[in-house]
Amino acid sequence: MTYKYHLKLFCFFLTIVILVHVVLALFFLHKFSEGDLVIAETNVYKPAKPYKYLFIGDSHCQKAVDTSIVKQAIKWAGGGENNIVRYYKIKHLLIHTKAPKYLLLSSDLTTYTTTTANYMRNYFYYNRLVDFNEWGQIKGAKWATVANAYKYKLFPYIETRDIYLRTTENLLLKKQAHSIAQKTSNQNQQQATDFVENAMLPQNSTACLYDTVALVYLKKTLDLCAQYQINVLFVQYPLSKYLIKAFETRVGTAQITQQPVHQLIEQYPNASILNYEQIFVNNDQYFADCQHLNLAGASAFSAILQHDLQNLTPN
Repeated sequence: MTYKYHLKLFCFFLTIVILVHVVLALFFLHKFSEGDLVIAETNVYKPAKPYKYLFIGDSHCQKAVDTSIVKQAIKWAGGGENNIVRYYKIKHLLIHTKAPKYLLLSSDLTTYTTTTANYMRNYFYYNRLVDFNEWGQIKGAKWATVANAYKYKLFPYIETRDIYLRTTENLLLKKQAHSIAQKTSNQNQQQATDFVENAMLPQNSTACLYDTVALVYLKKTLDLCAQYQINVLFVQYPLSKYLIKAFETRVGTAQITQQPVHQLIEQYPNASILNYEQIFVNNDQYFADCQHLNLAGASAFSAILQHDLQNLTPN
């Protein structure tokens, strides 16, 4: 009797757990399956009108490029997106639709750091695009990488809190005429220093500024674009003087020239670099924080970018 009772009790709780899991998973997928990344992807694969420039990148790209100003342009960008995930997005794109004429990719001081290379979010979206087995092999941590991906595939709702907090933060920023000009220089410098020392480069090492795996995927991206004969422009988006100084202080001025990155890019005739990193170092009013442009900054930058693209890509 005791055995049967405990078995029934176990089955009951197991059924409840499964039902809760299914309900949470379905609710999550219903709630977030039409998010910004999904909408952006749909616009890329089924554009309302033909586009000439496709921007792919992280939040720097997402917040800096105003496609109402940069003509014939479309964005497929996501906050926190590293260049490893980006490679798989491009690969998926080239398999399923026509290659864009010009591909513009984020290539900033934060793009190739070990922190960025190891950072992953939006698993519910990227899981179907990324070859985690290949990534894990290159990284030297195959089983851990694959297991982590499956965790989010089986339990997608564990990202709910992170997505909600990011959405709330973005909505609050949009409602404000926000700029770092409203703060003191010391406050801005402290924020930038904290970001670099605690988030980007917790280890004071140049090797962490240019991560080995990130550089492998940069080369894979360049090889892929060369194979499909795509003109690829690597964009160094505007950064505040505070962030640049924080990087200089952390690893030295000579190390932030992106020489390892530029050396790779310069080997490919179809690839070039657009460096806008320091164009707004005297314009604090254009930054929402030490690394992201606000709406006014995006408008000013997009006008410059539109002018340059017209001259660089006349056809």
